[in-house]
Amino acid sequence: MSNEVSCQNNSHANRCAIYARSATAHQANGSVSAQINRCREFAARRGWEILNEDIYVDSDISGLSKQHPALNELIAAASGLLPFKWVLVASIDRLSRSLPHYLELRCKLQAFGIRLLSVEVHPAKGPDDHAREC
Repeated sequence: MSNEVSCQNNSHANRCAIYARSATAHQANGSVSAQINRCREFAARRGWEILNEDIYVDSDISGLSKQHPALNELIAAASGLLPFKWVLVASIDRLSRSLPHYLELRCKLQAFGIRLLSVEVHPAKGPDDHAREC
């Protein structure tokens, strides 16, 4: 079995990571799986590559906490050579519920040339506007 989602173009320009988080153990299984599936579907529609190693999950951790081990791993990976170009989250609140923490994360990713996208559907402004860069 392959470790990647099939895609039309395997260049690093199309490689992306997924970050998912659940706040409680009760939510963890369904919530995290649903988040990952939404992000995978979004990426697949665009021909973007997702390696299993590029899926980062924090379970049973509040969005208000700054202690997110998997998110810290994602940031460390983003600083490496030839990282992913995109980080997908199902919605912004899965990344953080603290504006200062969110801004810190966004600035770190931008410094590495990585774009952060929320795949939650918002009212479209144009025919291909189904995600919002955050």
